[in-house]
Amino acid sequence: MQLSTAILVALALMVPVAEAQVIEFKGTPLGAPYERFKADHPDFKCVTYGTDGGSCTSSSNAFVAGLQAKPSTFAGETVSFVVATFHGGVFASMYITISPDSYGAIRGALAEKYGRPRTATETVINGFGVSAENESSFWDRPDGLISLERYSGTLDEGSVHFRSTAEGQRQADESKKRAADRKSDL
Repeated sequence: MQLSTAILVALALMVPVAEAQVIEFKGTPLGAPYERFKADHPDFKCVTYGTDGGSCTSSSNAFVAGLQAKPSTFAGETVSFVVATFHGGVFASMYITISPDSYGAIRGALAEKYGRPRTATETVINGFGVSAENESSFWDRPDGLISLERYSGTLDEGSVHFRSTAEGQRQADESKKRAADRKSDL
C-alpha cells in the first residue's frame, strides 16, 4: 500500500507534459483564416486559380505566393519559393523550396520545435545519372503533417511542406474522385 501511494505522489509531482505544438508558419497556425495570414504576412499576395474565380477569402481554390522583392528566409536559411494554399478561406498548407545545403539547419530547427521526426533515406538519380543520398524527415502531428526533403524533384533543391489534417483528407478525397473518374472514362 505504501509503495502505490508513493508512486501516486511521485506521479502527481511530475511536471505535466507540454501541450503539442501546433503546426505554424512564422506564428500563423494551419487552419487560420486568410485575413489572419495576410495580417501576419503582408508581403504575400493572393492569386486564385480554378474555375470559381473567387478571392482568397471565398475561393475554394486559392494560393498566396511570397513576393520575391526581398529574399525570404525560413529557420534562418534563405529560401527561393514560398507558397501557402487556402481552401474555403482557411490556411491549408505551405510549400517552401530550400537549398539542399539548408536541410540540416532546418531539420534541427523543426526538431527543436516539433520533436524528433520519422526519417527515411533513399538514393535518387538525376537525368544525367548522378546519384545522391536523399534524406526525408516527417513530423506527424494531430493537426497535420510536416515533411522535409533534402532533394525534392531535382538535386538542386529541397522542400518543406506543411499540410493540415483537413487538407490531407481533402487531397485524399480528390484523388479517389479522380481515380473513379478515370475508371469511368475508359
